Amino acid sequence: MKIEGNQFPKLAKAPIVLAILEIKFKTSEEKTNSNLQPLEVIFKKNFPIHNTISTAEVEFKPELEKTPISLKSTSLSGHSFISEDKKNEFFISTDTFTFKQHGEYDTWAKFKEKALSAWAKCLAVIEPKTTERLSLRYINSIEISATKNAALAQEIFLNTFIASYGSLQKTPISEYSLRYTHPLNENKIMVNFAQELRQGSGDKFPFIIDIDVLYISSEKLNDSSIQNKFDELRKIKNEYFFDNLTDSTYIQIK
Repeated sequence: MKIEGNQFPKLAKAPIVLAILEIKFKTSEEKTNSNLQPLEVIFKKNFPIHNTISTAEVEFKPELEKTPISLKSTSLSGHSFISEDKKNEFFISTDTFTFKQHGEYDTWAKFKEKALSAWAKCLAVIEPKTTERLSLRYINSIEISATKNAALAQEIFLNTFIASYGSLQKTPISEYSLRYTHPLNENKIMVNFAQELRQGSGDKFPFIIDIDVLYISSEKLNDSSIQNKFDELRKIKNEYFFDNLTDSTYIQIK
């Protein structure tokens, strides 16, 4: 569908099922994941479910017949914090902050505020020196109604689709998945676009549209700069999402 300037349509109910905001950063070499334990007290009220995430290293010794695989070591890789209703969660380590919102999506302003508010509370503990990558990812679930014959012409659903111009081009496609990457702004911004048609029933065609926009640059960004950069990533995400919708699909989901 055609977008006028920077004005994107507002959907009555966004088809977003998962929203993810992530910040990759560098901190001092002395900082370890054990140093992040004070965050449990900071987030106890709004994110009362706290889990420590560990990674294990195994050792394989084929000369030992009974137990050729043994646990060599374990290490703390980060902390996860989950809200009581389990709709919001985030992971924090010495190089990664990942905030996720599951289920019904309200507005960008509210999601950004929740994610960056959690990030701000982490700053005093993690003390990042530079940000290395910012990313914003949205997974959308869209069910489109159409006649069965529409399986022969996917272009009436979305502007990105799989087509065959071989001898079997008239054979309907009931399921598919595709993925592509677009480098933008001299490769500082990358767009990973994935789309999947799942097995539907009757005249229902369920699609998953997964758009991940990344800003890759080692910088010292302040709070305002980070907010502005995420606003930019969200704008790019919206451009790819709405540009992919045909007019008939937009009418169904608006």
